[in-house]
Amino acid sequence: MYNPKRVSEAIAKVRRELGLNPSHEPEVANTHFDPTSRTLLVVVADRPDKSTALGHGGCVSSRLKAELGVEHLGVRAKTDLDLKRFRVRRAIRHLKSLLPKAQPAVEEIAVTRLIPMLENELQYPDRSLFEAEPLPSYGAVVGFSGGVDSTCALILLKKAGLNPIAVTVSPGTWLLPSDARRTIDSMVDRLGVEHHYINHPDGYEEVFKASLEGRIHPCSKCHPLIEVHVTRFAVANRVLIVAFGDLLPTGGYSSSLVGEVLRFNPPAALALTKLETNLIAREFGHLGARLVFGCPLLREVFKLHPEKRLPSIGRVLRETRAGVLEPGQAMKYIESIIRSEG
Repeated sequence: MYNPKRVSEAIAKVRRELGLNPSHEPEVANTHFDPTSRTLLVVVADRPDKSTALGHGGCVSSRLKAELGVEHLGVRAKTDLDLKRFRVRRAIRHLKSLLPKAQPAVEEIAVTRLIPMLENELQYPDRSLFEAEPLPSYGAVVGFSGGVDSTCALILLKKAGLNPIAVTVSPGTWLLPSDARRTIDSMVDRLGVEHHYINHPDGYEEVFKASLEGRIHPCSKCHPLIEVHVTRFAVANRVLIVAFGDLLPTGGYSSSLVGEVLRFNPPAALALTKLETNLIAREFGHLGARLVFGCPLLREVFKLHPEKRLPSIGRVLRETRAGVLEPGQAMKYIESIIRSEG
């Protein structure tokens, strides 16, 4: 129905109507259509083909969606998909290499849930999210901020049968404003997972003070503290897998053993992009990513100490270079950093 020839002809037609260079014709390598969601994924040969198929500001792809009569349309470069499979295979190899040192309960979950989930992703885009029967007890604790990435991590592990507990570290409205709490409460209710707040955990008084005085960038201390508190909660509740929604630590960096605990990043292990975590989260009722960088504390630090914006812009650039963010998304994040908008 939506074969490469038809899509190529439709792209050429749209580009002519928009008055764009007719000599630029993207090579459409493959197409994948999901009739349930009426989503069409167009796989082109390389990144320049992707730019041509999207057009400036998405002008081609938005018209192409109407031209083909689909509800959602995405464009991926085959080179990006090849890189994704490389990263997933590396994540599988690394996770397997950890198992001889892991606790038996961790090894069993990895063999029956995590590794099959990763192997399933190698079929992308011809795949559905991996599903398995839920474990009789809790298999993982997920650090849950309510954003699309941690929501995606929670969804992935729930569908894989890990019966996860969501845990939110809540030092106060500086880091977790009321709208974020509403999103968190709504999502855990929708997903039917147990959820706990760790309210006013220790260690944050110094983070606030040092950040507002300009001595540190808050993210450098906050994220490690979150991991410490989530891991403590897991150990106290005899759960030996902790998971987070980070997207950057792909491949061999997506899993590690911290004592007896397996630290696992499902979205990174699956080499997902921000577009994909957003799509998965929205499918389960999330309102989607705002593309505003950081928490209220960080934005206050930007105003007080403008030089602290540079490390955050660097983070956005690293995610763009890694293929996690599209340039348009990166520009919106950088704009929010520069303007320090909340």
